[in-house]
Amino acid sequence: MDTGNTSTGHLAWCGLVALQLAKQDGTVITPAQESLFLTRWLAVAEKQRRFRKELASDIRWLLKEGREKGVRADLTGKLEYLWRSGSADLLAQNDLYRLQHALQLVQNAGWVCIMLSDAEWQGRRALRLSPAVSGIYLLKQVLHGGFDHAGQQTKPLPARITGDLSALDSLLGRSGWRRDGGDPLLHYLMAEGPRDGA
Repeated sequence: MDTGNTSTGHLAWCGLVALQLAKQDGTVITPAQESLFLTRWLAVAEKQRRFRKELASDIRWLLKEGREKGVRADLTGKLEYLWRSGSADLLAQNDLYRLQHALQLVQNAGWVCIMLSDAEWQGRRALRLSPAVSGIYLLKQVLHGGFDHAGQQTKPLPARITGDLSALDSLLGRSGWRRDGGDPLLHYLMAEGPRDGA
């Protein structure tokens, strides 16, 4: 999905407003009803071509998520994320928010993003990575300790990466992150660009 597109933010805003109106009317109360409402809303939007042509793939993706995963798709959360991403200056957000945004873009592009424990990272039980799978694998412990209370990066984040590095670099760059590294599978993720208060 192109979360940098203001049209995507508009789509998300419309969906959230429709949901809020349904909640005020009392027709949507539970998370299951939220999921069903948004899935139906997206289906109608697709059928009636309510949004610009370039949003068709975004609508199809959200609709597929809702139909296949139901409540687990968290369509409300996805729409809120898309709206926040499209309505604020992304590079003015803190490093942690921008990393979450980057990882969401990477997942939306079909990559796997997995948090690994120390045992899965190295040693006998280390996860074997397949070069055929585009993936980014982060060390959970370092990720949790890699940011201060304000969400600013405090140390480089090690990442094992398989897949097209130039495509990944492009996705990371959109969120103000970059990849450094010399080892074929070990890289470091670094925040860059304007910071809050800068």
